[in-house]
Amino acid sequence: MAGGGFIGLEMAENLVEMGVSVTIVQRPKQLLAPLDADMASFVHAEMRRHGVALRLGETVTGFRQDGDSVLTLLEGSEPLHSDMVLLAIG
Repeated sequence: MAGGGFIGLEMAENLVEMGVSVTIVQRPKQLLAPLDADMASFVHAEMRRHGVALRLGETVTGFRQDGDSVLTLLEGSEPLHSDMVLLAIG
């Protein structure tokens, strides 16, 4: 999932409850950018406790189809392989 705002976190929570493995990629180094760092660290811990992988401080540069999966291209990192990508950016 690209985006770690309110909508992205709600979608991640629902997908995890359905048994889907979720990784959130977020350009800022914290989820819910308007929150202060202390509040955001609590959110990070809760998301990880529920099984959500966080890739904070990473920039999505594009997407590429790879057979039946999608590659999420990241600036300066190896691409992520997934079955689907949700955009929760704005």
